[in-house]
Amino acid sequence: MTDDLNHVRQLLAGKPGHVHFVGICGVGMAGLAFHLKQKGFRVSGCDQQGQSLAAWLEAAGIEIQRGHDCTHLAGVDWVVRTTAVRPDHPEIVAALAQGLPVFQRGVVLAALLSGFTRDAGATRDAGFTSIIVSGTHGKTTTTAMLTQILLAAGRDPSYCIGGESTLGGVVGTPTGVGTPTGVGTPTGAGTPAVAGTPAVAGVGNGDCLVVEADESDGTLACYEPDIAVVTNVEFDHAEHFADLTALRECFAKMLRQVRRGIVYCADDPEALRLCRGHSRGAGLAQAVSYGLAPTAESSAPAELSAPAELSAPAELSAPAELSAPADWRAAAIEETAENISFQVWHGTEKLGAIRLSAPGRHNVLNALAACAAASGCGVGFDAMRLGLQAFQPVRRRFERIIEKDDVLVISDYAHHPTEIAATLRTLPCLKRKRWLVIFQPHRYSRTRALAGDFATVLAGVDELVLAPVYAASEPMMAGGTSWDLYAHIRSLGKVYPPTAAPKATRVRTLCAASLAEAWGYVRTALRPGDGLLIMGAGDVEQIARWARAELAERGLAALDPASWVDPVSRVDPASRVDPACIWATDLEHMQWKSAVFKRQVSLAARTTLRVGGIADILAELADEEDLIKLLRWTYANRVPVTLLGAGSNVLVSDLGVRGVVIRLVDRADPAFRAIRVEAQARVIAGAGASLHELSLRLAEDGLAGLEFLAGIPGTVGGALRMNAGAWGEDIGSRVAWVRFLNPDGSGQVAKSVSLGFGYRHCAGLAGTPAVAGTPAGAGIPAVAGTPAVAGKVVVEAAFNVMPSNQQAVRARMEDILKRRAWLRAWPSAGSAFRNPRPSSLAELGQAGRPEGDFAGRLLEQAGMKGRQIGGARVLQEHANVIVTEPGAMASDVRALLEIMRQTVRERSGIELIEEIVCLE
Repeated sequence: MTDDLNHVRQLLAGKPGHVHFVGICGVGMAGLAFHLKQKGFRVSGCDQQGQSLAAWLEAAGIEIQRGHDCTHLAGVDWVVRTTAVRPDHPEIVAALAQGLPVFQRGVVLAALLSGFTRDAGATRDAGFTSIIVSGTHGKTTTTAMLTQILLAAGRDPSYCIGGESTLGGVVGTPTGVGTPTGVGTPTGAGTPAVAGTPAVAGVGNGDCLVVEADESDGTLACYEPDIAVVTNVEFDHAEHFADLTALRECFAKMLRQVRRGIVYCADDPEALRLCRGHSRGAGLAQAVSYGLAPTAESSAPAELSAPAELSAPAELSAPAELSAPADWRAAAIEETAENISFQVWHGTEKLGAIRLSAPGRHNVLNALAACAAASGCGVGFDAMRLGLQAFQPVRRRFERIIEKDDVLVISDYAHHPTEIAATLRTLPCLKRKRWLVIFQPHRYSRTRALAGDFATVLAGVDELVLAPVYAASEPMMAGGTSWDLYAHIRSLGKVYPPTAAPKATRVRTLCAASLAEAWGYVRTALRPGDGLLIMGAGDVEQIARWARAELAERGLAALDPASWVDPVSRVDPASRVDPACIWATDLEHMQWKSAVFKRQVSLAARTTLRVGGIADILAELADEEDLIKLLRWTYANRVPVTLLGAGSNVLVSDLGVRGVVIRLVDRADPAFRAIRVEAQARVIAGAGASLHELSLRLAEDGLAGLEFLAGIPGTVGGALRMNAGAWGEDIGSRVAWVRFLNPDGSGQVAKSVSLGFGYRHCAGLAGTPAVAGTPAGAGIPAVAGTPAVAGKVVVEAAFNVMPSNQQAVRARMEDILKRRAWLRAWPSAGSAFRNPRPSSLAELGQAGRPEGDFAGRLLEQAGMKGRQIGGARVLQEHANVIVTEPGAMASDVRALLEIMRQTVRERSGIELIEEIVCLE
């Protein structure tokens, strides 16, 4: 990196050229791009998605292009890439092929810092001060606080913050400290050019440059600042650092290059080890410490002593031999739901009180770090106090999204166990009855490396929903998914099934397959008095946007369409007592022959796995006329529809199924289960008829050809949709025609050849993915988490059979049933995965199992037999079968499925496809 650093220094000192940023809308990239534009460079950039910072950059005169394309490189002199863009990205590869220099963002920012002067190209002036804020946690908030203090002191700093912050607005500036630059253009003191856009960077006329220095890619070692702040050092970024030793050396190299002063947290053992010696070493930068925890050597007055609950936990405490009193300390800490106040001590001098609008004791540490660094720039306490009291939290740092109908929504960037712990410790002061937490892990490498710590720290919330890992350009890796994290949490015994009564010592943990599914569940689960905490560093903030839009527009009582209270009714909407469902209200006013509708019904008992969540509405239909009417209504109203037969190959998510779940039943009219024989070569069966009933009828009439279905616990409709089969045969090969209803209720008959029967699927009967329907411009799924159209609804089908005799047909069926007897001892869904196809895919679309390996053998070779998560386990008798035990959850099964798939992929490179249908 040294060669790159020197190269960039030369480019920055020379004639400004054209710089192109790949991934420019990331907050760190946007700030650096802004600075280079202010230095006179032509700056362009591209990103996959248009983000909020794009408008701010464009207003600063920076060219933004949507998506990545090699044509963006025309006329470019050099390229900057974010670490989220891999070195093998096509645009980066093309740049290198053209001979263009490509630099990491951190290297360019370090070079910019080392050349900081009032005028571009001038000789460095000793009166200028460059400051970096580093550390595993708290960098962004501390950088913003320090910038705000410098603004309050009238120092008009330049800055580059790794988060979106609102700066300025200092009231009551004391005489002599100056007035901060007001709101203005990109050439001002850092306020956004676009109204309402949080600031990430600014170029002021003062003598200070404040930069947040990221350690994630090792470029921290390139910085040579005048002053360095080290908030803490804890293992992270497993994608770059092999262990804590490697991370520690990165910080140590940077510290050896600091020119004037080091500010570090004495409460953090690693920061203490790295920095404390600098106060004694000849020729080294002098070190100043800050902290909360009192130490044995402390000479602070009694008033400064912190109560026991404020002390650092034992595992974080510094070794006794390194113990020392902190130079900057806080005492008399008082926290409320809105703010936190504390007394500041410098040595033995009590400086005064500060009140922050950002709650949390970790923010007291951040404020102390900012004060200590500002003091090194000659700033007095009055400006510190004014700056911090005007400070507004950085976006997504315990950000209040909305509070309405007695529901509070908080969004937080925490994505490391220590950060999560700090955020969770702040929740009690908000005094909510219950906290629902959605957490999105960030990076597979981090999740795998710290899974045990994540599981421990998340065990204290009332209800936890895990969203899929945000990859951040990483490939999926075994052990690093949200399902792996769920397995760790489950191993702690902190999870209880949806039907169990909540207990104070347990946390209900559910695992979502998508952000839409997570929000689809939470929006139905929120109650007055609840708090919703949305955590993670990825795109999980989309849920915060959905929550804000829906609560603001509709209110809590209308969030759940299946439990909405009519505004004209006398039932209090806030109470949620005996709610009348919007959908059910419509359905109840329609004329039905025999349809029965039930709200909030558990589907667990209606599946052979005996696990799963609830359906918003369960519709039990025994009449085709009712079925047509219901499909027309769901299609017209865009209500999600899911078909449920015997539930033999179905896994219902613990988060439930949104919309209407349809079951065809035999009530007054047995039409859906009717079986009739035409001549001696064809049998017609209703979609609701069980395969067992069909087999018995054929045996009774001495008709052969479908004996292989014996013992498969499904219905005709379900068997057709997945082309069920066994022993080398499948149901699709016996189909003459199928009569079905389209999603809009219209009828159709199709011959077998046009339905596209293939190995374990039928393309002609498949559903279509959900389309996110929205209130205007809000981007909110109409009902998240379920396919919008369930596909064709089979009514009946005709099968080609062969005349035989009762004895022969029954003998074969009994033989098949004996071979399946071992499987009937446990609740299961049969085979978990399809047998993989050969790599040539030559037989795609043909019936029967193609030649290839067996899923069971691959899973056995991968050591999956007997693997267990919670109440779900893989059978010892067959590695491709998952069974459930009492207390099992659907998330147990799904996590086991995903881990089985991951393990086979890692071992053999084969991607197994589920035979179990997951309803989410």
